[in-house]
Amino acid sequence: MTNATGSMARRAGAVLVAAALLTATAAQGAGLSFMARGPMASFNDADMKLFTGAVGQALTAKDAGGEVRWANDQTGASGEITPQRLYERGGLPCRDLKVVTRHRATESSGVYPMCRRDGRWVLAR
Repeated sequence: MTNATGSMARRAGAVLVAAALLTATAAQGAGLSFMARGPMASFNDADMKLFTGAVGQALTAKDAGGEVRWANDQTGASGEITPQRLYERGGLPCRDLKVVTRHRATESSGVYPMCRRDGRWVLAR
């Protein structure tokens, strides 16, 4: 796999993770109304690009605990993604991610188990 292809695959994986985290946040909250109040509901494309880049970095980090920070000063969006333990679940490599997102005065956080299936990181259920 070339560097460009690998980079595209990592970005695509990070976008899938972001979508999974959006879904997980909604499911763990109080339905769709919770999402409307959550920070990610206010993210624009630039915010999502920064967020998914941080998720991609955290998922591929060798060690746990190295916080990946991101911020968009123009929108007031920011957050931290902290890779936590690596483990195996159902024969798949997995990693927990601590995710903190902010948009202006709104903040949300949680720990999400992610597993690598068919070359992509997906939310473990």
